[in-house]
Amino acid sequence: MLFRSLLTTLRDRYDFILLDSPPLGLVTDPALLMTHSDLGLIVARVGMTPRGSITQAADAVKRLSPDMQLGLVVNAVKSSRGYGYKYGYKYGGYGKYGY
Repeated sequence: MLFRSLLTTLRDRYDFILLDSPPLGLVTDPALLMTHSDLGLIVARVGMTPRGSITQAADAVKRLSPDMQLGLVVNAVKSSRGYGYKYGYKYGGYGKYGY
């Protein structure tokens, strides 16, 4: 009851409250926190988190809290210099960037 009371007080004072937890499935904390949450975020690291783990976590969230909105945060994404736009002073390959 103390945690629920704390969350009620915090919701009156703040627009957003973040509850961080260990990975879903390792301990029961995430499942308990989900009952008090409006939105769930799965955090995955590129090259480290297997796609199957993301799917399993999403399935577990939907099973435990079917009405919860769920999002995915992907971190450690490396940007590619080969994608995007370049702007120069002139058109046709004569500009600042020489393309």
